[in-house]
Amino acid sequence: MNSLLRFIFISLLFSSFAHAQTYPSRSVRIIVGFTPGGVTDVTARIVAQKLTEMWGQNVVVENRPGASGIIGAEATAKAAPDGYTLLISPQTSTSVATTLYPKLPYDVLKDFAIITVVGSSPQLLVLHPSLPPLEHRDFCVRESRNRAIDKREQQRVELPHAPPAPPAQAARSSVHRVE
Repeated sequence: MNSLLRFIFISLLFSSFAHAQTYPSRSVRIIVGFTPGGVTDVTARIVAQKLTEMWGQNVVVENRPGASGIIGAEATAKAAPDGYTLLISPQTSTSVATTLYPKLPYDVLKDFAIITVVGSSPQLLVLHPSLPPLEHRDFCVRESRNRAIDKREQQRVELPHAPPAPPAQAARSSVHRVE
């Protein structure tokens, strides 16, 4: 019994020296794969401000734009895996990129650990009010009759270019983005 009490006392004495470091103990960097001023950048800056207030450590946003966010995602994947480099990105540089680009400079499943969903962005299908129809169902019916809505297509593919696909699939026709 005496040796058990001595063991507990010594364990408690030494455990007070082995306390965990608080995170973060230095500045944290949030990488955004898009230019300043866009939705992802603004979202990252709001998050960075709140984290700075919560943690008492600077949280800075670093923009690494290009290739639909892939450049920023690559920089994050190649950073030291110490929790001090974060990525805020829409699906373009993660789930969408893996289907569009077979040779990404990172592996989404191995190089990233998802922390949380920061936000979501609604996508709207908008028509000029002088054009009938005004309901989504009516639009799909009209579109299926026409089989194709002739519009100019951009060469690049990014997430905002993807939403017309589901209504087109439902109507068994094709929709192309006009810009």
